[in-house]
Amino acid sequence: MNRVLLHICCGICSSSAIEKLKGDGFEVHGLFYNPNIHPEEEYRRRLEVAKAVADILRIKLIETPYEQENWLTRVKGLENEPEGGGRCAVCFKIRLEYTAKIAKEQGLNYFTTTLSISPHKNTKLINETGRTINQECFLEYDFKKGEGFKNAIDFARKHKLYRQNYCGCIFSK
Repeated sequence: MNRVLLHICCGICSSSAIEKLKGDGFEVHGLFYNPNIHPEEEYRRRLEVAKAVADILRIKLIETPYEQENWLTRVKGLENEPEGGGRCAVCFKIRLEYTAKIAKEQGLNYFTTTLSISPHKNTKLINETGRTINQECFLEYDFKKGEGFKNAIDFARKHKLYRQNYCGCIFSK
């Protein structure tokens, strides 16, 4: 069976992405790696939702340490970029590089991300970034298609899960 590591930006977004990937025949493993999220309490809240979704949808979830200092170092100089600008491109790259590394370490065939489910994120840039990191192993998806975003919101309501109201980084808050 083809196995994929799904980078999870938040639990809510992962729900319909997991269902789509399973429907496409993948064994899905999740990775919660989001050093961009601020403050740490928000990070913990989103991690708890990711754990709940992983339990509900029966997937393995890999948790990572909260490493905001590393993220802040990598986006230094981009603090004043608009949402969707250069800072976001670097942020996508940071998270997808890490996901590719963990997928390889875990012996998983592919990697992808839930980031494309957001109507506020540049799916073309996300997929280009993933291909640049590893063209053979990155799965290109636009998870917002087929009502993916709406399905994720419905899933959150059904299971009474916390839904954030900003991307996560200190600069978008």
